[in-house]
Amino acid sequence: MRINGQPVTEAEFLAIYRQLPEELQQQYANEPGKMALAEQSSAIR
Repeated sequence: MRINGQPVTEAEFLAIYRQLPEELQQQYANEPGKMALAEQSSAIR
């Protein structure tokens, strides 16, 4: 996966995902949610 042109491994993405509270994990659990999380994560990378 690439975020803003930078490669992100599945392990890196899962590390971000697992740090979220359970409610947010549920919100981002589907494919569109994962893409939204990836976009939001790119802002802090």
